[in-house]
Amino acid sequence: MSKLKRVATLFGASAAAVTLALAIAAPASAGASGQAWSVAGDGYSANACDLQFNNVGDHFYLDDNRVDGIGCYGEWYRDDTGTSGHMWNQKGGDSSVDFNENFAEGAWVQFWVCGEKGGAILEDTCSARSLGQA
Repeated sequence: MSKLKRVATLFGASAAAVTLALAIAAPASAGASGQAWSVAGDGYSANACDLQFNNVGDHFYLDDNRVDGIGCYGEWYRDDTGTSGHMWNQKGGDSSVDFNENFAEGAWVQFWVCGEKGGAILEDTCSARSLGQA
C-alpha cells in the first residue's frame, strides 16, 4: 500500500472514530429547565407557590409551599403552536402535583404560576413568565 493511501485510510478511520465519539457523548438536545415563583399580593406572601419545568420528560411540578388557605395555579403557553394548558394544586400546603406534557424536542414553553382560592386565580400573586425548552 502506498504511503498516501495509508495516510488517507488512517485519517478516515480517525475522523470516523471522533465523529462516533461525539455522537455518543452529546445529547440530541440540551433543552432548558426553569422555575417560576408566585409574588406577594392579595394579602399572601411571596413564594407561596412555585412551578418547575423539567425538560427531561417535559414535567411540570406545581408546588404549594405554605399552609395559608390558598392553592396554586399554573399555566403554560407555546408561541409556535398557540397551544396552552393549565394546572391546579388544591391539595393544601406543603404539597406538589406532577403534570406530564409531551412537547416536540427543542420547543420553547412559557409558563407562570399564581395563587388561587376557590377556583379564582389571584392575579396579584402571578409570577412573571418563565421560559423552558423541551
